Amino acid sequence: MEVKGYKAFNKDHTNRYGIIFEEGKDYHVDGPISFGNNGNGFHMCTHLSDVFRFFVPDDISVAQVTGSGEYVVEDFHDWSESYLDMYAVSDIHIDKFLTREEIIDIMSKSSSFDIVKFFATFRCTPNEGLQVLKGNMDSPYYNRAVAAFLYYLKNINAYDMGKEEQIKTLKKVLDNGQDSNQRSKGK
Repeated sequence: MEVKGYKAFNKDHTNRYGIIFEEGKDYHVDGPISFGNNGNGFHMCTHLSDVFRFFVPDDISVAQVTGSGEYVVEDFHDWSESYLDMYAVSDIHIDKFLTREEIIDIMSKSSSFDIVKFFATFRCTPNEGLQVLKGNMDSPYYNRAVAAFLYYLKNINAYDMGKEEQIKTLKKVLDNGQDSNQRSKGK
């Protein structure tokens, strides 16, 4: 089994045990693989948006990784798409540490469903949010993505608005700047 995904680290590329992870290197753990704070294995998510559910985005670095070997998987589903697919694996390869620009680019090519989750946890600038939204204008969940962006950017409930009203509100918000996203600040 081999699975591609994403893993968060401290900003200095260490895990919570102080082990430094390097791009292009392989890592292995022995013993039975399990989830949790007292679990065993390397935790990773198959969707980039899910990584930010577990960490304050400003305090981490994120890597694209390849997991293999022994594994366990937790998968929770909603809306007929993946809500959270998380793996614990015995072996992990650090493919690449991502820049903020690369994270925004990946999210601009993601499903609107993932974008809704992303906006709930990642503090985007208005321009970053607009870049992410532009890649999904034809998606069936586009209205939900716009509504999520407006809610987390300016605390505006736009879920019941029509598409035209959402776009008008989005333009107004982008023209006037961002308030705060308390959840992404860990509050």
